[in-house]
Amino acid sequence: MHALSTKIPIVMARAADPLIGGLVPSLARPGGNITGFSTQAAEITSKLVAILHELVPNFRRVATVASRPTWPLFSAAQDNAARALGIQSIYIDLPIPAAISTALTEATSRDVSGVIMRGTPYFSAAHRTMIVEAAASHRMPAMYESRDYVEAGGLAAYATDGVELYR
Repeated sequence: MHALSTKIPIVMARAADPLIGGLVPSLARPGGNITGFSTQAAEITSKLVAILHELVPNFRRVATVASRPTWPLFSAAQDNAARALGIQSIYIDLPIPAAISTALTEATSRDVSGVIMRGTPYFSAAHRTMIVEAAASHRMPAMYESRDYVEAGGLAAYATDGVELYR
C-alpha cells in the first residue's frame, strides 16, 4: 500500500496481521499514512488449534482450509501450535467458496481430524451457510473465525468481535 500512496490516509479494516502483511512497522506506532484495526487472527491461531484439539477425540491432523495466498499469514503460528500438541498441520486450497465440498473431500482423504476455516471477511452469509452445511455433510469438525458460522450451525468459533472492532 505504501507503494501506491504515502500521502493519502489509509484505514485498515479487519486486517489479519498488518505486521506480516508489511502494512505497518509496529502496531503501537504504525507511522506513515496507515492506521486502523486488526482482528489479530494470526495471533489467535494457536488458540484455534488448541480448542479444536480439545473438542475432537484422537485428534491427529489439523488442516487450514483457505485461499492459498493467505496461508503465510497463519502458517507459522499454526505449525508451532500443532507441533506443541504433537499433531500434524496441513493446508488445503479453497480458491472460491463454491469449492468447499472438494476441499473437505480432500481433507477427508488426507485423514484430517478437523479443519480451521479461513476467509471470513470475504464470505457472504450464503457462503457461510454453504460452508457450515458442507462441513456437516462431510462430518468434519470445523473451527471458524466468526460467530456467524456458529449461528449458522457450525461447531465452534474463536475470534475477535467484529461489531466491537467497527464500533
